[in-house]
Amino acid sequence: MSANYDSKVALVSTTSMTTYLGIALGSTEESECDLLNNAAGNLAASMTGRGIDGNGVSRLLSTSRTEYFDGDNSDTLYVKAYPITAVTSLYVDPDRDYGSGTEIDTDDYTYYGPEGTIKTDGALLAGGHKSIKLTYTGGYTSVPADLQQAVKELVLFWYKRNTDKRVGVTNISVGDKSMGYETNVPESVMSTFKRYRDWKSVVA
Repeated sequence: MSANYDSKVALVSTTSMTTYLGIALGSTEESECDLLNNAAGNLAASMTGRGIDGNGVSRLLSTSRTEYFDGDNSDTLYVKAYPITAVTSLYVDPDRDYGSGTEIDTDDYTYYGPEGTIKTDGALLAGGHKSIKLTYTGGYTSVPADLQQAVKELVLFWYKRNTDKRVGVTNISVGDKSMGYETNVPESVMSTFKRYRDWKSVVA
């Protein structure tokens, strides 16, 4: 794996990506492959509405996270990275000290992993600006196969576009033959990214 590979954003391993592209590990092309892989991971995070957290980690990838919420007297939290696989702690503290006396007992809330929601028993989420502190593990521990495939297709598209020097070309004709090229993100890739769009970021 080259130094260019960024495990915080890349959704596909270097080995898997180079195999897909037909590139030898350790070759000069591997470095370019990793950069494109990183870029595709960043774009996937953006186009799915998940984004990158403050530590530079894609919210599509599983890691331990801390998020703060404004208390609004509701009973539901919507996290930014899901699926949720574990909740470590939940505090409600208007003074924002988050001491042990302000931690909510685990018997008083339930989390729903795939949806990325946490429900409390009653309107426990009060206190105003950043009164709620949540520590949890969220994101995919194993990136779904179709999402990985979409990233591979996007990297292949970019790689071929660069090596074939067809940036900005939409159609080329030779004699009576014509060939068209997509110049943006392939529709098949966009379609897959849309399926993983954060439902909270979609305006009805």
